[in-house]
Amino acid sequence: MSARDWSDLDFDKPGRQLSWIRIGHSITRSGYGVIPIPVAVFKNGEGPTVLVQAGCHGDEYEGQIAVSRLINQLDVSKVSGRIIAVSAANPPAVVAGARVSPIDEGNLNRLFPGDEFGTPTQRIAHFIHDAVLPMCDAVVDMHAGGTSMELMIYCAGGTSGDAALDRRMQGMLDAFNAPVSLTFKGMSGGGNLSQVAREMGIPSIAAELGGGGGVNVEATRVGEGGIYRVLDHLGVLPLDEKWRRPDATQPIRIAGNRAYTYVYDAGVFEHLHPLGAIVAAGEVAGYLHHPENPQRAPEPIRFEETGLLYCRRAIGRVQPGDCVAHLAVAA
Repeated sequence: MSARDWSDLDFDKPGRQLSWIRIGHSITRSGYGVIPIPVAVFKNGEGPTVLVQAGCHGDEYEGQIAVSRLINQLDVSKVSGRIIAVSAANPPAVVAGARVSPIDEGNLNRLFPGDEFGTPTQRIAHFIHDAVLPMCDAVVDMHAGGTSMELMIYCAGGTSGDAALDRRMQGMLDAFNAPVSLTFKGMSGGGNLSQVAREMGIPSIAAELGGGGGVNVEATRVGEGGIYRVLDHLGVLPLDEKWRRPDATQPIRIAGNRAYTYVYDAGVFEHLHPLGAIVAAGEVAGYLHHPENPQRAPEPIRFEETGLLYCRRAIGRVQPGDCVAHLAVAA
């Protein structure tokens, strides 16, 4: 903690606590203001500490709902260890319903480990990294496709090169038991919570629960159940029968850089394939239309790789450099 970024939570105190992490934010209308991050701590007896976090991206709603319900409904007397639950990790983005913070355009899940003297979003990342993660034995990070992406419902983990750590991560991934389980070979993209957690020796998984800017009820329920199944797997909370489900996950992995399909001109993109389709390299992914200049013929945009279409763009209008599809292959 620093003089301007702090919390009054006693993370070692038994029982149920709800309070705030306060990130100092001095602006014209509020000279001694803070960005309040809601945090719940449930501690009882001995056992692991698990961080369950959502709201890293403000337009990813399913995880925010799942973690909010966890906070409202959890019976601390059933806990063996400690659960730290954060439903809105980047409150300015959550309130704005945006992927990034309207304060500083900060993408929290690209800024870990953060900077104590940086922008507000960098300081949120720093507080979580330096004050919260060292207490943790496992991390469950809740995401979705947000406004710009449609995703199959999946949970992701990554290999670290540490066999023991990777086994713990795989156990959490199997316990979450999403319809699809994705494994990154090596670390995923830089600056995200899961990566820095694994760099600290903490197994971490990230759920991706639908997308498109709405609330997917099925995905929300998968997320809720996944959290409870992981907590049960880790010995922190016994599983209620209603959250049990048959082992049914489909294992996949990222297929490499050519699995991303981009457009390099502005226009309106028309998808030809639904999520879950198996597509081939060279096949037309969709057409880029130019309604502002209808004399231009629609441009076919082709996949560069063969694989499973597990992520596609949700917004029709595109700009050069937008990714319109992402493929995976069987693990």
